[in-house]
Amino acid sequence: PDQYPLIVSTYCVDSATDSKEEWAIYMKNLLSLLDESGTLLLTALRNCRAYKVQNRTFPSANIDEKDLANVLADNNFRKGQYSIEVSDALSCTQEGFNSLLFATIKK
Repeated sequence: PDQYPLIVSTYCVDSATDSKEEWAIYMKNLLSLLDESGTLLLTALRNCRAYKVQNRTFPSANIDEKDLANVLADNNFRKGQYSIEVSDALSCTQEGFNSLLFATIKK
């Protein structure tokens, strides 16, 4: 497969499924697209099973920072290769989430 020096994924992988197991597979696939010195900038909904946009509901994998760290470790990333931040999004509670994950992952 092609590989890239920079990948930006905003609320994509976590919102493609409501399954943590499937999310982990999707993350493995995404991480495999990084070239030998690539960087992945990732944002995800934190602790969210589903979210709403107007009157439609969409799935979410219900992940948190521990899940993300575990999937990175499972894919041979060490702690010094990534940073994960949690940010409150309390104004989004009615949409189905109240916090976000921001990560920078470097090969």
